[in-house]
Amino acid sequence: MLRKIGRNALWMILEQALKVVTLFFVTAYVARSVGPDGFGQISYALAIAAIASAICKIGFDSTLVREVAQFPEKSDHLLGTAITISFITSLIICGTLILIFSGSDVESRAVQIIIFGVLFQCLSPIEYYFQAQNKFALSSLARILSNILAALSKLTVVYLKLDVLWLACAYALDFVLSAVFFYLFFKTEKLQLKIYKELSQVREMLKGSVSLTVAALASILYMRIDQFMIKKMLGAYELGLYSAAARLYEGWMLVPYILSVAALPLLAKAHKTSRKSFNAILQKIASSLIWLGVVVALLCLLFGNKIIELFFGVQYKDAGIVFVILMMSAPLTALGSISVRFFMIKKKERALIWRTGVALVINFCLNYLLIPKYGIAGSAFSTLVSLFVANYALIYLNKDFLIFRVLVNRAIFPLKR
Repeated sequence: MLRKIGRNALWMILEQALKVVTLFFVTAYVARSVGPDGFGQISYALAIAAIASAICKIGFDSTLVREVAQFPEKSDHLLGTAITISFITSLIICGTLILIFSGSDVESRAVQIIIFGVLFQCLSPIEYYFQAQNKFALSSLARILSNILAALSKLTVVYLKLDVLWLACAYALDFVLSAVFFYLFFKTEKLQLKIYKELSQVREMLKGSVSLTVAALASILYMRIDQFMIKKMLGAYELGLYSAAARLYEGWMLVPYILSVAALPLLAKAHKTSRKSFNAILQKIASSLIWLGVVVALLCLLFGNKIIELFFGVQYKDAGIVFVILMMSAPLTALGSISVRFFMIKKKERALIWRTGVALVINFCLNYLLIPKYGIAGSAFSTLVSLFVANYALIYLNKDFLIFRVLVNRAIFPLKR
């Protein structure tokens, strides 16, 4: 069974490896060229887009994979309904945000441009369908092609020394190209899309999705609230420094995410047939990812400042301490990715909302207290504390986390009986 995870993970690793390359090298090249102030402006627009993207997914990145994997005979209705709901939601959310940020200043116009790109994410359920069918080659190839073309567009904008708005267009292009390639690849499938006409069926489909959407939104907010507060309290320049460190941190976050998502279809089927097998597989994955996170955190503790200067240059040297603090949470982000798949399969998405909501409040309060005194380093520490509370401490405070707590402790201490 682990071989299936390996094959799925291989395709996602190929895709995400390219994403990491663009995240590290293209983003670093862009940041070096536009400077902390310009990078802060584009990062602010991307933070707004991240919130819109989380809502527009409607949680289908988890629930649709689960439902199609467990009930493949309903794929036509599930996918058709998911695309329809995503399209309507995207129109409402993106249209509202474009109206809110309707100003003519550079930051508002950058937000408008990137949000327009997010609108095309309504076709993302096709990607989740491919994943549920174990056709990771198609979904990954679509992402790879779109990432390459979008990266080339960013490099072209920087090479031609165009302004931030053209750079925003390059970032928006990533969303558009992904949708185009998903659609083209899906045309090769022999599947006639249908839509559930009974509201009861739509409600049942949305039951877990809405909960996951709220959880994803809360998660994005507590991961991005620091950037909004830095922008408000310190300005675009400081946000540019912080965002440089955050981009490298997000590169690590991709690792546990892709491995846990790649394992999702197998975990869902194992849970349906054998709870013992499900627990064993989940524990092995969790143990590997958590201890990998420990190693990564230690390496960044030793070489974090040099890594920042290597990628972004001396002008971003003040982001070194931020990067080191953020990377201390590497094991916690791994644990978080595993916990999301666990509770999604168990259909206890409400526990995720409760967990993330508490962390969001803690992160906001700590940022409010620490940013004025410690600047961007205080904000990074706030994120570290909130991740510890969300992904580990709270498993001791809620009965829904009891089984997961046992698996986590066994994963952390695999030799202990």
